[in-house]
Order: sequence, then structure tokens, then C-alpha cells
Amino acid sequence: MDDNTYIYGDNTYQIEKVDGVLVEPYLLVQDDKLIKYFKSNHTFAVYDIKSETLIELIFTMTCWSDDFIAYKVNEIGIGYEVTKVYHGRLVEKNKNCNVDLNDVIKTL
Repeated sequence: MDDNTYIYGDNTYQIEKVDGVLVEPYLLVQDDKLIKYFKSNHTFAVYDIKSETLIELIFTMTCWSDDFIAYKVNEIGIGYEVTKVYHGRLVEKNKNCNVDLNDVIKTL
């Protein structure tokens, strides 16, 4: 694997290049979700397709999805639930977090 390949769920994806430049964000539609992957900062933004609202932000340490911090996001940009996984092992699952993600959301 290289940094232009990433894993989401059980699937492996290769990021597309246009004129030698990586396309960002890489888009993936899965079930009722639109997933945008931003390689430059290893961030996945997950949107509900029907409501077009951001529902989850996932920050990976690399393109590997077994090291990540995922926040469920409410309508005002506050992470209300966090899941942390390192080397494929659950480290934390907290339904009572309160993290303001609006600065990150503005950059997407």
C-alpha cells in the first residue's frame, strides 16, 4: 500500500489522479452516505445523502483505517460521540463528548 491507496470498511480504493495531481476530495457513495476523503489531512467527511448534512468526521493517522478517531457530528458542528481505534483495537467509545469541530468543517 502507498499513501494514494486507502481502506474503508472491507474495500480498498485508489485515489484518482488528473494530470498527475491527486483529486481531492475523493468521493464514494455507500448505502445512504456520501463519503469525502481528503488525502492532504487524512480526513473522511461522511454526509447523509437525503438531508445533505455532515453526520460524521473521521480522522485517520494515515491512509490505513485501523487507526482513527471518529466523531458523530450534530447539526451545529459539535462532536457528541467519539470512537478511538488504534491498531484495529477499540481504545475509547464515549457517547458524552463535546468537541467543537466547526473550524475543521469550514476547511472541507
